[in-house]
Amino acid sequence: MKADRPALYATVHPGVREYLADWYASVRAQTEQGFDLWLGVDGLELCDVKAAAKADVAAEWVLAADSDSPAAIRQKAIARIAERYRVVIFADSDDLLEPTRIAAAVEALETCDVVACAMRLIDATGRDLSSAFAPPQGADWSELLPRGNVFGLGNSAYRTAILRRCLPIPPDCRLVDWYLATLAWAMGAKLSFDRACGGAYRLHSGSMAVIRPPFTAGGILATTENVLNHYACVLGSAVGLPDSCLNRLEAARRDVQAFHAAIARDGEMLDRYVSALNDLRCDHVWWSCVAHPGLESIWRDSASRMRRGRTIPVGAKDKSRQHLTP
Repeated sequence: MKADRPALYATVHPGVREYLADWYASVRAQTEQGFDLWLGVDGLELCDVKAAAKADVAAEWVLAADSDSPAAIRQKAIARIAERYRVVIFADSDDLLEPTRIAAAVEALETCDVVACAMRLIDATGRDLSSAFAPPQGADWSELLPRGNVFGLGNSAYRTAILRRCLPIPPDCRLVDWYLATLAWAMGAKLSFDRACGGAYRLHSGSMAVIRPPFTAGGILATTENVLNHYACVLGSAVGLPDSCLNRLEAARRDVQAFHAAIARDGEMLDRYVSALNDLRCDHVWWSCVAHPGLESIWRDSASRMRRGRTIPVGAKDKSRQHLTP
């Protein structure tokens, strides 16, 4: 029998230690206190978690084995939660929850399968950055989700009936949140986004996904490799999904493959792309910095030159074109 209480899940690891006390205080300040807290623990002892949280944390603990990848500990915890609860709210333990986050998510899940909320942006110290994370107004999930994500494990909540269908998470999956959201969308889940801020998204040096300038060449290369890993995981788990969804995913993967080939072999183009990306006046979602459609002319031009046999390896200069430099 499923519990009527929702579960709140987060993973804790050494990278969130300095933020854990503020996060746990925001959990304890929820207007809805009828929930069970679940914590996946990776690379820390329970005494370390409680010391960092400055509290005797009451939770269901899921401990990572030495051999567990980051995806594996999340798979272990989410599978257990999905068997015991009807709904689960996800949170990142370096962020903050607004007091109504759990109540709003539970209410939204009465009429949808998956919901995510906007988040105000804060810096590492907690200073408000006067900006928010959200998709463009009127976003079409069939257009957005094959190429970017707004359903993170810091701002989303799921009915476990759909979540169970998205499991298991491949152990080598790097972008677990996007993997789950993409499969849920492809399986016909009803997705919703609450534009009221349900939390504060902390931007710090350990953040995996960069959504604000300055972007760097090395960061774009690493991010692109993560995105390619995502497509490999999703399409490797895509048995029985509708052709319309698979076609969109395959098209997105082909674009990112072409983009990756271009930036890996043409250092001059990568620098131009990063410079133009930093100059864009737009709000990014997770992973939209990769093969950005607004900058397609830059990397498509490089791909065309590559096909003609003219490439510039990353770190090298195209001496044959130096005289054309303004």
